[in-house]
Amino acid sequence: MRLLFSILILFISSFAVASSNEVPTDATTAHTPAMLNSVSAVRGLSVADFYLISQPITKYAEYGLKSLIVLGAVLVLGVLWIFILRRQVNRRTTELKTHQRTLSNLMNSLPGMAFRFRNEGNWTLEFASNGAFDIFGPALDDIINNRHYPYTDLIHPEDRAFVENTVQAALSEKRPYKTIYRLIPPGKAEKWVWEQGTGIWSSSGKLTGKEGLITDITERIKSEEKLAESERFARSTVDALSANIAILDEHGTILAVNQAWRRFAEENNAQMDAVCEGANYFEVCALCQSYDKNYADTFLRGFHEVIGEIRETFTMEYPCHSPDEQRWFIGRITKFQGPGSSRVVVAHENITERKLAEEQIKTLSMAVEQSPAITIISDPRGRIEYVNKRFYELSGFTPEEVIGKDSRIFAAEDLNPGTQESLLEALFKGEVWHGEFHNKRKDGSTFWCAASISPLRDETGNIIHQLGVQMDITELKELQKEREKLINELQSALTNIKTLSGLLPICASCKKIRDDKGYWNSLESFISSRSQAQFSHGLCPECAKKYFPEAIANNPE
Repeated sequence: MRLLFSILILFISSFAVASSNEVPTDATTAHTPAMLNSVSAVRGLSVADFYLISQPITKYAEYGLKSLIVLGAVLVLGVLWIFILRRQVNRRTTELKTHQRTLSNLMNSLPGMAFRFRNEGNWTLEFASNGAFDIFGPALDDIINNRHYPYTDLIHPEDRAFVENTVQAALSEKRPYKTIYRLIPPGKAEKWVWEQGTGIWSSSGKLTGKEGLITDITERIKSEEKLAESERFARSTVDALSANIAILDEHGTILAVNQAWRRFAEENNAQMDAVCEGANYFEVCALCQSYDKNYADTFLRGFHEVIGEIRETFTMEYPCHSPDEQRWFIGRITKFQGPGSSRVVVAHENITERKLAEEQIKTLSMAVEQSPAITIISDPRGRIEYVNKRFYELSGFTPEEVIGKDSRIFAAEDLNPGTQESLLEALFKGEVWHGEFHNKRKDGSTFWCAASISPLRDETGNIIHQLGVQMDITELKELQKEREKLINELQSALTNIKTLSGLLPICASCKKIRDDKGYWNSLESFISSRSQAQFSHGLCPECAKKYFPEAIANNPE
């Protein structure tokens, strides 16, 4: 445009300069002799007179012609200028409309409500983009210009003071503000919104309003609340575990620990910053190498195998005794699954009670296995679940041959019915039974056992097993038979000896005794036939003195 305007000025100037110069006489006369002659002939004037008369007219005619040409050029250029200017105006108008449409589309596409509030009363809502319908719905018309609902009245009562203070503090310093609060749209559920805005100031510096963007973040707040609840649940769950748990990154840096981990550190007088968040777990393990380097090295190797996905998990039991007690732990290393940064969970569980129980069970098992008594464990229905070594040694049956079988499988055929009845009655009542069994070996021979069968109960008192302990009393039974035989013989002898205690006829002279058949027998033969007594002969002191007085005199003793 500036170029065309310059050309127009130069064109007009050139014509103005040309019109201001006089036309030379010789040039004029050189081109008009014929014309002058013809005119003079018509008018009857001389050529010289006509020239003098026509010269000013010709001069002004030339000036007029030139002026018309200049005027025409100006008009043409003016029209051209107007055409170009109109095109520019139309193009600029189109650009402005396009920009306005783009701006409008952009504002309507915003994830929220673009707004403008006037600085008066309750911050009258002057403008709101289409996103406002998602927040307020049809009630938006009643909010614009405070028709029925001033915007500030829709802010949750508990949040109004906070929002007002936040906004005013920022506007007083002429800086943008951000705030989150709750809205209660008419006829709708409560919403959480995020507002970001800035003040509008006049040229004189007066605050006239504010404008910005309000976004509905209700779903985000709910998601954050759910996430916070999940995190709180996860934290509470991990803190409730008895295992000492730490979360590490791939470099071994401790990212988080649970309460059991902290408690263990405090109980063992450890520096919290050296074993908790921010510390390096490898260095913690290095502190344990002085205790047992092999365990520490093995555990670190397991960590690298898990982080390198050579194995999914790593588990190791190890001792960790304190000056006051013996302790055992089990360490587990597990990697987080899924995308994202590598994370590893390390858990150390105190298994001292289990270890001591295992040791106790092992001791009891050794005692049972090496016991001289037969030990049989069966279910409540009497099916055998376990037999010890002594059972095999005494019965000849292997465990494989009797496991799952009825415990009466090796009972002799002459089992006393009364014994079986008393046993079943005791088992039914859940009482301990004591008695004797006549058992049969695998080879068919028999042996006697003194047995004790006891019910085994769980924590609720239900019988879950039966424990039978039997001691071999076969030799004792044989001795008992011998004893009974001897007792019978002695009783028979005593019976015979008792017959001598009655009235016995004896001769006053020869001292013979009459038996129950009327025969007279010497005292020695009578007693010998009725007892196992044997006789030896000697002299009593009186007879010795009577019959051998001299010998007694020489040897008084």
